[in-house]
Amino acid sequence: MEENFAVMVPARDTEKVRSKLQSEGLLDGNRKFISRIVAGESFVEIPVTDFVRGYEIKRQEQPEFYRQQMSLKERLAGIMKPEELETIPSGWQILGNIIVVTIPEKIIHRGGEIAEELLNMYPSCDTVVRDLGINGSLRQPKRQLVSGNTTETIHKENGCYFKLDVT
Repeated sequence: MEENFAVMVPARDTEKVRSKLQSEGLLDGNRKFISRIVAGESFVEIPVTDFVRGYEIKRQEQPEFYRQQMSLKERLAGIMKPEELETIPSGWQILGNIIVVTIPEKIIHRGGEIAEELLNMYPSCDTVVRDLGINGSLRQPKRQLVSGNTTETIHKENGCYFKLDVT
């Protein structure tokens, strides 16, 4: 079904109908449930993948979709070679507006592309820094600027603000 249809059910019946639709394989997991007040009563639009008998069917004019975030590896799949994709980092840290990521030496020549995709994933960030580990008796981080202009940021944690230089 190309249209975005939903069944309208009284809010009190939402879970019962959702469960039934899911067991029949008719629940559309890509769209959100939408609550509506009609004539003073609460109703819920439950998105479906096909017509369902026994329920009021409504065509959703402006359905709400769940935002499905692609992974960094998926974003870079068309750009990088398969052997390079195997070493793509799966995790990173965000401190203020700076992304700190460990980029393996094998793919450091792709650092700009990795940084660009990370910045696309996190629009509030403007800098990407490569983490090279901890050095010395004072355990200072060793980091390298990959993209951006500054390594200073203000990081909020547990209601406290910290001004720091990630390097």
